[in-house]
Amino acid sequence: MLNPSTGFKLTRLLGLLLACALVVGCTGGSKQGHAAKEQPAENNHILKVVSLWQDYKTAIGHAPANADELKTWAKQQDQAKLTTHGIDDLDKAFVSPRDNQPYGLVQTGTQMGGMTKVLVYEKTGVNGKRLTASSMGTAAEVDDQEFKRWVPEQK
Repeated sequence: MLNPSTGFKLTRLLGLLLACALVVGCTGGSKQGHAAKEQPAENNHILKVVSLWQDYKTAIGHAPANADELKTWAKQQDQAKLTTHGIDDLDKAFVSPRDNQPYGLVQTGTQMGGMTKVLVYEKTGVNGKRLTASSMGTAAEVDDQEFKRWVPEQK
């Protein structure tokens, strides 16, 4: 039989080991768990245009009419501002790395909770799916049917 002092110490030790196991388990214990949660590079790429769109709208007071208007405004910004958006080459930022075409920009899209569901989009996409980005700062692949539902003027 253990004396009460030894039993208390053993209980504390087991509690400490359990707490450590929980911390390691909850944090993933490896970098592989964190990499799975990161966005794909293509998503980050299209979201750079969304962040420029948001800056434009804040600075000018209304949304740009099209991607060319946004790009012209962005060219007038200093490089430090573009760098904060992760942009080192403005021309490349406006072209999808997936379909190698310039991104389309929605003038007025379908609203969902006050936010534009699709703001920037790939013109062709890949394998029947277009990458889109919303004014909420999220990116997603959508098929043609879903795309036409959110961006009806783009057939």
